[in-house]
Amino acid sequence: MSKAEEALKPLTGKQRAFVKAYCTEANRNATEAARLAGYRGNDPTLRAVASENLTKANVAEAIEAYLEELTTPSRITFKGIEERLAKIADDKDTPASAKVAAINSIKAMHGFDAPTKTESGKPGEFDRMSNVERIQAIIKRATGLTITKEQAEAMVDASEEEHGKEKDQPETAQ
Repeated sequence: MSKAEEALKPLTGKQRAFVKAYCTEANRNATEAARLAGYRGNDPTLRAVASENLTKANVAEAIEAYLEELTTPSRITFKGIEERLAKIADDKDTPASAKVAAINSIKAMHGFDAPTKTESGKPGEFDRMSNVERIQAIIKRATGLTITKEQAEAMVDASEEEHGKEKDQPETAQ
């Protein structure tokens, strides 16, 4: 068990959540950390709770240990990152927003959010398009945005200047 985990052990659930929020997503803003940890009330109330937490020796020690652990250089590995994110996602005292971020990070690490190939249009349709129409189609498919013919022409011109090709000539198959 790490020094930070040992320091968090004697704290209440809300105090543990406060320490974690204070050291991470609240960016050392104690009032925000109290809010993220689940304490209720208006800003003056949350500020008072936060101040009280910061003056408690065991909370201050946990913050120091947690910050030390976060800033200690370590060998970063895929498995280590995954395990750390899994701990965050499984920890009952971690704020929900941090859990969602951890789960999304794990999904991305494993490629679960990889784009899927989708086909649209008629077979061979893309091959019969001019370069300007291709650019418009690609941008529409990739972003959902529609660009003007002039914008697409400017992109084609810039590309052709860079690659030294004649304007709107179909490429020959290799």
